[in-house]
Amino acid sequence: MRPALACAALGALLLLVAATFDADALYVTGAALVLLGAGVATWVTVAARGVGVTRQLGALSVDENAPLAVRIE
Repeated sequence: MRPALACAALGALLLLVAATFDADALYVTGAALVLLGAGVATWVTVAARGVGVTRQLGALSVDENAPLAVRIE
């Protein structure tokens, strides 16, 4: 989630620079990065709803070089 927010923050910074220096080309890039970052963050949040990962170990302690059964659901 952090990279998506960083992308949106970079887009906001580009929009600020575009407004400061009146650089029309940076408006398009800044707006695209803001929309991309916000869209990806929303997409991942919605897609991850209800998803979980659990881990079950076969033993609480093991000897050195002994196999350990692990189940991931």
